[in-house]
Amino acid sequence: MQYAKPKVYWLMLIGVIFSILNTSTSYAAVTCDPGMIADSFAQTDYSSLAPNTSPPKPASNVNITGTASESYLVTSNALTTSGNISGTNLYRLGTGSTALTSIPAFEFFQDFTDANSTRTVTYSFTNKFTGQPQPVSNLGLSVFDIDANFFGYDSTTRKYVYEFKDAVKVVGYDVNGAAVTPEVTFRGPNITNNNGSSMNYQNVYNRSIICTNSVADSNCQISYTFTTPIISLAITYGNDNVTNNISYSDSSRSVSGNPGDQAIFIHFDGYCYTPQPRLSLTKLLASNRIVDTDQFNVQVKDTSNNTVVSPTTNSTTSGSTNVVTTGTGTTGTFKVDPTKTYQLTEIAAGTTDLTKYAATYSCKKADGTTVTTLNPNSLNLTYGDNWTCTVTNSQRGYTFSGIVFNDNGGLTLANDLSVPVGTNTTYFNGVYDPTAGETGIYQTGLKVQLAKNCNTTTPTIIQSAPVGSDGTYSISATSTQMANATNVCLIQREPNGNLTSYPVDTTNNQANITFASTIYDYQNINFGEVSQNNAGLVLVKEQAVNDCNITNTDIFALSYNINPTNQLNTDARKCVAYKITAYNRTNLTNSLTNVRITDALPKKGVNTSTVTSTLVAPTDTTSNNFNINFNSGVTGAVTAFGQNGTVVSNVKSLDKGASMSLYFNTKYDSSLP
Repeated sequence: MQYAKPKVYWLMLIGVIFSILNTSTSYAAVTCDPGMIADSFAQTDYSSLAPNTSPPKPASNVNITGTASESYLVTSNALTTSGNISGTNLYRLGTGSTALTSIPAFEFFQDFTDANSTRTVTYSFTNKFTGQPQPVSNLGLSVFDIDANFFGYDSTTRKYVYEFKDAVKVVGYDVNGAAVTPEVTFRGPNITNNNGSSMNYQNVYNRSIICTNSVADSNCQISYTFTTPIISLAITYGNDNVTNNISYSDSSRSVSGNPGDQAIFIHFDGYCYTPQPRLSLTKLLASNRIVDTDQFNVQVKDTSNNTVVSPTTNSTTSGSTNVVTTGTGTTGTFKVDPTKTYQLTEIAAGTTDLTKYAATYSCKKADGTTVTTLNPNSLNLTYGDNWTCTVTNSQRGYTFSGIVFNDNGGLTLANDLSVPVGTNTTYFNGVYDPTAGETGIYQTGLKVQLAKNCNTTTPTIIQSAPVGSDGTYSISATSTQMANATNVCLIQREPNGNLTSYPVDTTNNQANITFASTIYDYQNINFGEVSQNNAGLVLVKEQAVNDCNITNTDIFALSYNINPTNQLNTDARKCVAYKITAYNRTNLTNSLTNVRITDALPKKGVNTSTVTSTLVAPTDTTSNNFNINFNSGVTGAVTAFGQNGTVVSNVKSLDKGASMSLYFNTKYDSSLP
């Protein structure tokens, strides 16, 4: 660009043969790969990066506004000099008479002291969220007003004299610091055909090519594109010091070898980058509102400070039943910080009781695929993400679940004392312990019922559920069904009153629930059973033959044997004393209560018995043993000595691991004297 009046040489007429062939310009917005954003510097970015100061003071860490309302780019620029400069030197947004028509550009005005001096402006790009280098793709830029001002031929030096002959080169740098040479996508018809990282200039030596600075003239233009992502670039400006037989002179000072004032204009055509992540949250209702006026407000929060970052204009719902009025209950799509963690949430609007609703969150990506692993309390999105999320409310229901299980501690126990209490503490303890090998049990017709008013003899059944083949069950109830429910329980209903293979309960068949309307999930309400061989209460019956004249204390000293004796085969007139011991081998915390021993005496003709036995003295009255209860009221029970029937004991309790015996004496064959 020409700024000073040229000095007149005797061959000046040659110097005025400059090119005015074309005053059009050739530059275009960049083309980006799918999913990327095309952007460029806004005019305010040029003035922010290059304030109009003298000397120039390029700015650092400028948040780029851009032209796409998207930018998260931060740019710094700096000037470095090789050689010397003098006079006026500018680096600023071109304005007024020095502005290019229609496009913003940096005016780079320099006064070099010799042809070998250069000045470089460097641009570096960082990410405003991370502060780390930010690669940009397909960056394109154009340099205008690369012209040459020819004075004439100096017959003394035999050189062609120029006031200036603009020369420019551009080089980029990738994330590894490696130099990247740009492609030259356009050059004026007389600009050299060097690569982008070499000096390019008007390839003339005996004439001018002058372009007015008010028009982005393509005759003096060169455009570059980086096909490799770069994080910085350097534009070096100087004069042609390659062409032979040329020299320079400042027309205003007539200083040989010192170029005059000169300028170029730098315009960023554009660049590409992955867009900032986007997010939206919208409300849906899967069932009718509990109260028809209930409304909801959706929010997205920054978890670092619990602040709402989503737009609030339309975030509150309107509508009734299960309808959310279109355009309400949504944040709309907004940009989020990829370095932060967000929470999807909602709050109640007005008098809505949010605790009565269950919320389900789901998100879809821009391509329609579902986000499979979603934690609504901890969302991290990355560049290019565009998630559309919904929070769907339904009336919150109550769930009661558990398992009917074999409470054998994983052991197969015989109906004796072969496995003492301390051997396996998970056996018959009323607690489901799958790690001990306990499994669910099932029988056709087995079910569990949810009921209220369980403090009465006829609880009110709310819901029923069959027990599955794995022993598990789950019962659901609505808020309406559980309204004002008190004395809630779960009742195990066994077909025909008992499970065929597991007739012994280790837990009560009625499990009372501490129900609260604000607690919705009740888990691990389990029912324990064992087979008869695994019963927790074991009875061991022993007998001893005697002469029918023993005392109260003698009955304890007899030699009892668990096996039947053969002595009676020789003398059926003798007596047989019995010792029946009850053992509590369970691991239940509470004692076994209401334990009663009954034993039917032999009766001729019944169960292959050949004799009829009767109860005879003595009787045990010690309190630490079971005693005969002559007033039990049990049908067929003996009420006095000399009777045949069923011996019934009084009722006792047995602690875990405890045992207690019942002693009584019988006349083996009551028909004999």
